[in-house]
Amino acid sequence: MIAAVRSRAVSLAVLLVASCASHSTPRSAVGDYLTAEQQGRYADAHALLSSTDRAARPLDAYVAEHVNAGPIWLAVAKRTQFTVGSLRQDGDSMFVSVKAHHPDPKAVEAAVPGIPADVLSTSPDPVARVTASVENTLEASRFPTVEETLTFGARQEDGEWRVWLGLDRQDQVIHLLAQARAAVAKGDTEAARKAWTDALAVEGDAAGVVAGLQEEAKKGLATP
Repeated sequence: MIAAVRSRAVSLAVLLVASCASHSTPRSAVGDYLTAEQQGRYADAHALLSSTDRAARPLDAYVAEHVNAGPIWLAVAKRTQFTVGSLRQDGDSMFVSVKAHHPDPKAVEAAVPGIPADVLSTSPDPVARVTASVENTLEASRFPTVEETLTFGARQEDGEWRVWLGLDRQDQVIHLLAQARAAVAKGDTEAARKAWTDALAVEGDAAGVVAGLQEEAKKGLATP
């Protein structure tokens, strides 16, 4: 859901309203995953990921990414409504389309009253204090909604469908782009061009995060 740029950079690709008990279809796998993610059951959500995603993002790191998304993202996520749409096959993967409706995060952020630094510094739990402020703001006002069309991958493993995000591929591109930036800073054009070329060779993911990241490599190679 997140899950998207990484979406977390990715995006609000993290929620759903209902799901089936078994993961016998791509839709039920995505439904169970997003419901668990929305409810903060991150261990359950992580267990529904493909083996490659779990290897790329161990549970502790997966949970940290969600928690670190911040109170506004988490509060908006809880108020997101989803509609699971069409299926499309791509090789050994099924791509599941999901429409998400949620309060506009920018509008929510602008409406949340600032908390003085001295108040936060003396609070026994600053994160809980900020979270309460965000929740109170959302409860007290109506905000414009945003609709997003999200795409999740699903793959069969051991007879069950699992959610495939392509986190390993995203990480690979991010690493290569960092290499390219470091090479540019050192004036090593050849190394930078190799890193950009390698980044463009990485296969895509369902949500299009890899393709979005690869735009930086394209611009780098296009620079004289």
